[in-house]
Amino acid sequence: MTGYNELELTSPRAPGQSRLSLLASSALRVILSPPMMTRPLKKSANSACDLNGCKRPVKHRSHSNNSDRRNWISPLLAALLTHRIEPRCSSLASCQQRRYRRSINHYLSDATRTLLITVVLLGQIFTPSSVSAFEWLGKIELDAQELQSDDPQKRLAAVQRLATYGDSIALIKPHLIAALSDPDIKVRQFAGRVLGQFGVIEIIPTITRWLNSAEVSLRVSAADILGDLGQRDSAKALIRTLADSEANVRLHAILALGKLATEEAVVPLIARLSDNKANVRRAAIAELAALGDSRALIPLVGAMSDPSVEARLAAIRAVGKLGDQSAVPALMRLLTDSSEPIKVAAIASLGNLGASQATNRLIIALGTGSDDFRARAAFALGQIATAETTNRWPRNNSNNSNNSTNGPTPTQTRAINALVAALASPRTRPAAREA
Repeated sequence: MTGYNELELTSPRAPGQSRLSLLASSALRVILSPPMMTRPLKKSANSACDLNGCKRPVKHRSHSNNSDRRNWISPLLAALLTHRIEPRCSSLASCQQRRYRRSINHYLSDATRTLLITVVLLGQIFTPSSVSAFEWLGKIELDAQELQSDDPQKRLAAVQRLATYGDSIALIKPHLIAALSDPDIKVRQFAGRVLGQFGVIEIIPTITRWLNSAEVSLRVSAADILGDLGQRDSAKALIRTLADSEANVRLHAILALGKLATEEAVVPLIARLSDNKANVRRAAIAELAALGDSRALIPLVGAMSDPSVEARLAAIRAVGKLGDQSAVPALMRLLTDSSEPIKVAAIASLGNLGASQATNRLIIALGTGSDDFRARAAFALGQIATAETTNRWPRNNSNNSNNSTNGPTPTQTRAINALVAALASPRTRPAAREA
């Protein structure tokens, strides 16, 4: 019966190697290394056997997980604890198990067997997961050594490998912080971004100094990292960066201030509505809309006449989100704009504001323009009618019996009649039905 691999306890000893050393190293190899492959012992063309007996045909499998490794420890302990003459084996499986035990007990004395049992039990305590933890730490230290290389590409690759150990940020943090002083800018940037994503706030002073660097890309990275860290103490440094000579740096500073969501940034962002770069103005509009501060209303109404169509659209949408009815007249003037996207955006904002004074204009819009324009007008009328209902019966008013106007308001009546009429037109029917 030589159809499978056994523990290599019976292999020849190296010169000078004691029998005890051979046995101990074999046991440790079983515990701490991946289990040995077994070659199926063919009983017939349609069957295969392993240490557990004969089964249906099996494929050659690779045992790499911890449960398979533990499956080797129980038979090993059983073999170490068994030292007796057994009767003739009754099956192939029992013969294989007997061969396994004999191969282990071939050279064993009682003292050696006791020592080996101790080694195996220690292997149960120091599980493969704990061994892998030590291996993990060793890999981190090996990768960190590459940060001392003279080749910047190797140092960058080392930082990138360290970033893959993100679950062990406490172990990689000292190495990444040291990399912030690397002579190569790419190494510094990558290390800073990784630390920023993991919220390592100790790096804020270093990253803040990057905002004054002569390298544009480093200033951009600094703004991004400070935004990722989300510490409002960084707002003042980012506000100063809004005056940077490079538009890309100003843009990223605006985006970082948006992540901080601090009211301190409202006035500086309003100043960027007159930036000479359209993408910077659009970013400032978007962040002011997200902050929702009423101080931004008048500047945003002014931005609705921006030279850039994209900036105008962003400003119109932002005004609709602020929820201030004082913007309604300016939005209604846009309904006669030559650009249909501008008109559609204005109608959407009027609907969001529940602007009842725009009802008649929206009813007229139902019969003109493209299908998208008509659909937007129908939906806005539905929003206005709903807002009228909400305004008339607030949630905290439980006594409606004294309300002299229990029916629909004139605004609601006009909106509903217009929507009913719109149901008759195939072009506006879907939007009217949804409204």
